[in-house]
Amino acid sequence: MGARRFQNINDVKRYLAHVLNKLESGTIAADDGRVRGYIAGILHKVLMDHEFEERLTAIEERLKK
Repeated sequence: MGARRFQNINDVKRYLAHVLNKLESGTIAADDGRVRGYIAGILHKVLMDHEFEERLTAIEERLKK
């Protein structure tokens, strides 16, 4: 797998589906899939927190006006 860019939650979902397909086909080892899934889960949370922070900041800016 080459370098990937994860810019939103959909990117993470696609990656997890890709990893699952690789696991089911036996192309990657279970330990490798587990590590990738774990890290993707952390990335998912970071992206969700970032999105939440952006939305909250936008709401706060509107309330200031």
